Amino acid sequence: MRTCHGDGVVDNPGKSNMRKSRRRNRRKRSTKRWFFVLGQAVLVFLFLSFVIPIGVSSPEGRGVTPKDSLPVNSEEQETELPENDKAAVETDRQEKESDSGNSKEPKKAPENDDGADKTGSQVSDSKPGNSKEPKKGQEDPSSAAKAVFHGNSEQGKKVALTFDDGPYPTWTAEYLKVLQEYQAIATFFLVGKRVEWYPDLAQKIIAHGCEIGSHSYEHGRLTEFLEEEVQKDFQKTVDVIKKVTGQELGLFRPPYGAYNNLVVDVAQSFGQTPVNWNVDPRDWDTNDAQAVANRVISKVTDGAVVVMHEGRESTLKAIPIIIDGLRTRGFELVAVSELMNENDKGI
Repeated sequence: MRTCHGDGVVDNPGKSNMRKSRRRNRRKRSTKRWFFVLGQAVLVFLFLSFVIPIGVSSPEGRGVTPKDSLPVNSEEQETELPENDKAAVETDRQEKESDSGNSKEPKKAPENDDGADKTGSQVSDSKPGNSKEPKKGQEDPSSAAKAVFHGNSEQGKKVALTFDDGPYPTWTAEYLKVLQEYQAIATFFLVGKRVEWYPDLAQKIIAHGCEIGSHSYEHGRLTEFLEEEVQKDFQKTVDVIKKVTGQELGLFRPPYGAYNNLVVDVAQSFGQTPVNWNVDPRDWDTNDAQAVANRVISKVTDGAVVVMHEGRESTLKAIPIIIDGLRTRGFELVAVSELMNENDKGI
């Protein structure tokens, strides 16, 4: 129907309504697009603000690795981790290298397997002449080293395999599966915060008949902590592991192998024996399982303690080779506490 207005314009109500309807539909679609874009922006903001920071480690070596980071190798971490985590991983790698005797700074605790095999002990962190910080304790490497267990040659053809830094999702269970298949036991030095994250895995280690010890609460460099900070770290670790596993802790592995008089004294006050190692295959520095196994098998002596790490595919693949190789040489695999029996001094 056509309508004539006073100004002579003829209008078609049907077409007018259609135009209005099309305009309304365009506005609706435009509104939906803006809401979608806004929603995506909110999600990105929440991810950047809350998800990425979880578990980011401190660049000073005073924190744990990212919660869901599985350090198969450094190359994978470099491509998968956000920028903050990349920096933490790189710092951790550099610290481990310096701890392994590659640094010119004598205060670093070396993890060099050749040096450890020859001396039978690790060099503690040392800051001589630092009298202005009495709460950190006077450093005396020889005094602290006497209290740290590195093995026991008097035990004969026995060796303890130890794994640091766990528990890790997937990896811990795989390590245990291999140990069970070969009817072997090991000692796992656990990080308290990771036990909080993965309590079922900590319980599984106990259920498989393996031994556990403390590896601090957040894998911080305890030699740089004040006395009250060291005490707090030990207490938190004791509390969480007791709550999750029901076990008292009798063993303590200092992160990075670094210790001083203060760290040793606090460990002993909690009834924990500091434990380092005298065989280090540097499994964190290679993805070659055979190389890791060869380093262990060729270096092991009577009553040795071998340090390795969780969360690594190459280490997982090396375990069966190591077990077969050591047994071929006549060695029995035992827990660290068994090596400590009848022992009052390290090798």
